[in-house]
Amino acid sequence: MRRTPAMSAALCLLLAAAAHAQVGPPVPSEGEPPVGGSEPKAPAPESEGTGEGSKVNAELTLFGLHIFSSGFDGAAGDVSVTRLGEQLRVSVPRGERSAILIGFDAMHSWYEFDGATDFVASGEPWENATELDFSAGYRGAIGEQWGLVVGANVNAAFETGGDFGDSLTFGGRAGFTYSASKSLTLGVGAAVSSRLEDGVLAIPFPVLSWQVSDRWLVASYGDSRGTGLGVSFMPNDAWTLTVRAGLGAHEFRLDETGPVPDGVGRTWHVPVEFIAAWEIDPQVTLQAGVGYEAWQQYTLDDSEGDEIAEFDADPALVVGIGVEFTF
Repeated sequence: MRRTPAMSAALCLLLAAAAHAQVGPPVPSEGEPPVGGSEPKAPAPESEGTGEGSKVNAELTLFGLHIFSSGFDGAAGDVSVTRLGEQLRVSVPRGERSAILIGFDAMHSWYEFDGATDFVASGEPWENATELDFSAGYRGAIGEQWGLVVGANVNAAFETGGDFGDSLTFGGRAGFTYSASKSLTLGVGAAVSSRLEDGVLAIPFPVLSWQVSDRWLVASYGDSRGTGLGVSFMPNDAWTLTVRAGLGAHEFRLDETGPVPDGVGRTWHVPVEFIAAWEIDPQVTLQAGVGYEAWQQYTLDDSEGDEIAEFDADPALVVGIGVEFTF
């Protein structure tokens, strides 16, 4: 199957995000919003551990977003997307600076294609998709400055009517971090993952967390669908304002009886976003964001992974809301 450089880069960054699962600034973005941590609402250095004492920590985020309609470049029709989902993160401390990490993500997307006849004659290559992801990992300290993170995940992504067994992909990751100071952590690692009707990929990934001051943070973020870099500012203890940009991807098995039986739908996007998070209670944070899909690409493959159609979509406005519960 033909792969453009942009597609390959998107897949690599997608796997990088799945690999380090860096918790990032809260945002109802395209792709689910990474769960924010405790104040400030941004990532802590990997090597500092994720819990205090023996307390189990959990964060649940519920979110919704809408990508407004945009036309295809050089092709007929347009598309808009609505997403609803949740993200659960559980951290079980195993000592002062180590923890077992468990995550579960679920998201449902409604795609509204209108007259996209260059994909299929009906103009609707697919209608909706469900994405489920379960991950488990370990994060621990190696000496005073070094840290280790390892883990694995299984993902199921399918259109309603798609075969669940044929929608599964599997991944694993391992990496090291180095805390140059209390405010700066850097890291690197490697990830491997299977893909739907595609070969196994093995790629490196970076980690960055730089607490510039009490109010400013620069950090990488990521989940199983995307990665990027964010800059967060806390004007006070209740509010966190974040600007971030990244690259994300989705892929899913298509309906067994649809226009392309057992095919694969793929989307890639570059979101640029502004997010506001308001901590109304130590355990409840409201989130709202507005963004811009600076680049979008939609690909339709058949059941063998051979490309049927691939078109870029015009930039589009994105809005979203979310609520995070901390336990």
